[in-house]
This record gives sequence, structure tokens and C-alpha cells, in this order.
Amino acid sequence: MRLAAAFALAALAGGAVSAQTPQTASSPQTPTFRSTTGGFTSSIFNGTTWTTFKNLAGSTVSAPGCGSDHAGSVICIATTTTAWNVVAARFTGTAWSTFVNLVGNSTSDRYTCTPLGGTFGTVSCSARGTNTSLFINNFKGGSWAAASWTGWGGIGGTVNPGASCAQAATGQISCGAVASDAALWTNTFNGTSWSGWSSRGGTQIGNPGCTALSAGKVLCAVVGLNGKATSTIGP
Repeated sequence: MRLAAAFALAALAGGAVSAQTPQTASSPQTPTFRSTTGGFTSSIFNGTTWTTFKNLAGSTVSAPGCGSDHAGSVICIATTTTAWNVVAARFTGTAWSTFVNLVGNSTSDRYTCTPLGGTFGTVSCSARGTNTSLFINNFKGGSWAAASWTGWGGIGGTVNPGASCAQAATGQISCGAVASDAALWTNTFNGTSWSGWSSRGGTQIGNPGCTALSAGKVLCAVVGLNGKATSTIGP
């Protein structure tokens, strides 16, 4: 099935961060999980040991999607039982903020957030909408409030749950998703506009995982019908 044309994001000023840098064994890692009570819980690995869990009470019903702002904080989003809206929380390295309601209803089984930078915000998060298109919402930086987000903007497509996005360069991201035709499709924001969805082919059975590879490049990997992993590099 042919994917719909992409929509450009509105230009909204926000804080800037440096381009993504590779993490080393000594770089702090902050995996975050949905707790049994419905909130978030996380632990930091400092290169040697893990900290005790830090908890945030809430009523989420999905696994969180998280991304670093490259300024010492991690932002996570998930679905809540409050009208099934999407909520976000920020971990500052020592404690969790409160949840903020980003509104919108999502059918994602996995969210993704990635550093962004430039004039559009510090972190970009994506979710599959109830119309099966992919939507983007950027945290602009500043105070932790719903008003500090750009709001959801659609970039079109007919995608399966579980899309993945990664920073290609400062102010640029690339997203990969499996569409209704079971092929892997990609869409890139170059700092000004979206390229539009482009098919990379194949018959995929899993969700893609995308990550920064080198300056200006993103790698997206996915499992095909033959049970083997395959990958593509772009844009």
C-alpha cells in the first residue's frame, strides 16, 4: 500500500544540544521500565555499578520510549489510563519529574525518543496515531510543562506499531517503520522538511530499531520473514 505524503513540522524555537556522540563503557546508562504499579522505574549504570531503582508513581499501560537530551536528562513517554493519552516524564539524573499530559491517543506498542537539537527542540518523540500514521512531538527545552512541547505533528504513512527514530545530525532525524505492505519504509527530517516515506523493500515480521551510526547517517535493522536480521543505512 502506498504511504501518504509527509507533512513538514512547524518551525518552533527551542534549546539546542550538541550532535550525538557515541557512548563509551564509562558513559552513564539509564534504562527505564514500566513498574508493576503503573509508573516508571529506572537505574543508572555509571560504568562500574548500578544504582538502586528510582521510582515515579503513575498509571501508564505501555512500555516507555526514552531518549537523552545530551544535557544530563532522559525523557520518556508512555500511554496512560487517563483517556489513553500520551504522557511524558523527565529523569534529571537524580530524580523523576512529574508526568505531563501530551494529549493525543496512540496505538503504539513501543514509543521512541531521540536527541534532536537545533531550533526544533532538544528531544524528539514519535508515536503511531489511531489513524495508523506516525506523529512527532518535540520537547523544546526549558521548564518541564506541556507548553514546552511542540504538539503532535503528523508525517503521514500507514505504519505498523513500533516505529523507531534516531538522530542523524544536530536538528535532523530519520525514522524507520514497517508499513501495511510488510516492507521497511524510512522518512528523514533534514532540519527543514521531511523527505516523505520511501520503501526499502523486503518482507519484515518485526519492529525496526534505528540508531545513529556516524555523522549524518542512521542504521535501521529489522527481522525479515526468513528470520534473519537485515539493515539499511541512510539517508
